[in-house]
Amino acid sequence: MVKNGTMSRRPSKRSNTGSSEVASSSHRGGRRVPSPAPVKEEEVRIDPNADVVLECKYGIRVVPAHARHWFQTFVPTVNSEPKVAIDGGKLARKYSEIYNIRALGFDSLFRSGDAVNMNLVKECYANWQPEASLDAVYEERVRGKMIPFSSQVINRIFGFTEHSHKLFQRFLHRPDYLAIHRQLCGAASSTAWMRDVNEFHKEMKKGTFQHPNRVVLRLINAKIMPTQSDSDVSRLKVCLIYALLTRMRLDLGKIMLEHMAKVRPLGARHLH
Repeated sequence: MVKNGTMSRRPSKRSNTGSSEVASSSHRGGRRVPSPAPVKEEEVRIDPNADVVLECKYGIRVVPAHARHWFQTFVPTVNSEPKVAIDGGKLARKYSEIYNIRALGFDSLFRSGDAVNMNLVKECYANWQPEASLDAVYEERVRGKMIPFSSQVINRIFGFTEHSHKLFQRFLHRPDYLAIHRQLCGAASSTAWMRDVNEFHKEMKKGTFQHPNRVVLRLINAKIMPTQSDSDVSRLKVCLIYALLTRMRLDLGKIMLEHMAKVRPLGARHLH
């Protein structure tokens, strides 16, 4: 069409690249671009009977086959972030004999605990095969790395001073029952030890202890040998309370390692 000497052209459909033209192309029989197919993630399956440990950074895949059931059934029975701390000034005023435990180099017992990474604890325990010797140095695989683990390492982590353990071991096998009774229960107490079928001195009742000794027991249960129930105090803990109050030199790292080795074979639910 010509008007006033000029020619007007109808706009070309191809020149319009607006979104409205593209969006309406399907209604005019245009070809629709198919949407991309979803990417399927390959599922990694673990053979529970295989002894080959797959390479990964963490989790059950780094645990050998013989320990995977233990790893899966692990249920911590204590809070992973303990809030245990003691007022040093008040402790020194009221219970000087407990405060003097610091002189043995066990100051960290009186400080609040740090947060615990339970996944690392699970891997360490699952890969650990305890031995009878308290002087053994283990090589544990945690997060793909081999780390040393021993009573010396425990002492270093907690900041404990390392002493000879022979004196406490002799005392544990042949304790002074009369001195223990007077120290823990009082000279006028008629409390007796609980014995096993072989008449072996096995444990004592917490309710018979004097109050300062209960404080020490609470400290042991929180920092050295955690437990769910402390109404019956084992022979080891009774002797440990007496040793700490009388400032007997001992190796807390070996005591903790021995306790860990005892509860490890019992299963994950016995780990405190």
